[in-house]
Amino acid sequence: MENSIYLVKGVVDQFYSANKDINFYNLIDLLNLKSSTEDIDVEYQPTVGVGDYILNEGSVKRLSNSFSNEVSLFIKNLMEKSIIENLYVILPTKQLEDSLYKILGNIIQECNYSFPNYSNDDVINTFQLVNSEIIGQDAALKSIHSNIMKNFVNEDTKVIMIYGPSGVGKTDAILQIHESIFGHKDIRRIQMSMLNDIKGHDYLFGNDINERSLSEDLLKRKSKFILLDEFDKCNPHLYNAFYQMFDESKYKDNHFEVDLRDNVIFCTSNFQSIEEIIAHVGRPIFSRFDKVVKFEHIANDVKQKILYKHVEEVYKNLLDPYKKQVKIEDIMNILEHESLENRNIREIKNLVVYIFNRYIFNIFLQSK
Repeated sequence: MENSIYLVKGVVDQFYSANKDINFYNLIDLLNLKSSTEDIDVEYQPTVGVGDYILNEGSVKRLSNSFSNEVSLFIKNLMEKSIIENLYVILPTKQLEDSLYKILGNIIQECNYSFPNYSNDDVINTFQLVNSEIIGQDAALKSIHSNIMKNFVNEDTKVIMIYGPSGVGKTDAILQIHESIFGHKDIRRIQMSMLNDIKGHDYLFGNDINERSLSEDLLKRKSKFILLDEFDKCNPHLYNAFYQMFDESKYKDNHFEVDLRDNVIFCTSNFQSIEEIIAHVGRPIFSRFDKVVKFEHIANDVKQKILYKHVEEVYKNLLDPYKKQVKIEDIMNILEHESLENRNIREIKNLVVYIFNRYIFNIFLQSK
């Protein structure tokens, strides 16, 4: 057999982009499976085309781990008959990968599509950009950026806990840092507050191969940055799912294993103090944070700067017909009567949008 099996890992979008002109046959059609529990006849002779086949990530999930060996034997049989010339397996489960190596290890090649990297110059440029956008958090942003610099020969996962009041720019800062460094908004973002029921537990530990899991989402990430948002909203008994991730730079559940070396994990939270963090997550998890960064309450003079800046941004994004009718000085005069004392950044931005909408509504109302 001169054919090959390629195990495709990493940024699989790169694989699909590089092979977009190839018409692969789908192996799942060859197996003729109606469900993930059917037996496979390894001597089955299909009546389909000869050529290159693919087992994509959706198809991989349809294969029950209980008959991974039968799948591998079936593939071996069809490759010996030259029906399958080459097979591309996208993000295989651990059980399927082990089975393929056991039965067809001599023709397996691993194709790892690298995650985009970045330089220290990128970090400095990003700090200057984000610091001009996230106002009033200079110390926190310096701390974050200094800890994502690449200064050492160290491939361990970095874990940064970010805490502070709600609505002061924590999540927004990470999203902007990611977009500035990698050029796109597709950070792998896990909403921890959504994981407090049975489905959330199954998601974390990969209990059901037919449902989404954390490991699967991590495998499909497009960069080395991961955001565990609202880390404080997670039930404390679920934090033990992260020991291996934080300690060993990998995440393994019942079906997949994810390599997280040289990745950065950001955990955002509304904790108010380090003591509160330790009390909630426990010292074992706390000791695994490489850096703990505090975002401060926003002073009133800083809130005014944020308000002025957002007025300019909202005005810039108005449709052209409305730009001609809206007067910035009128908007500012209205906003001067609004108290910012108990408003966070999110609420200030919402207030600005509301005032613009009300102003434009009144223009339409007066024209009737």
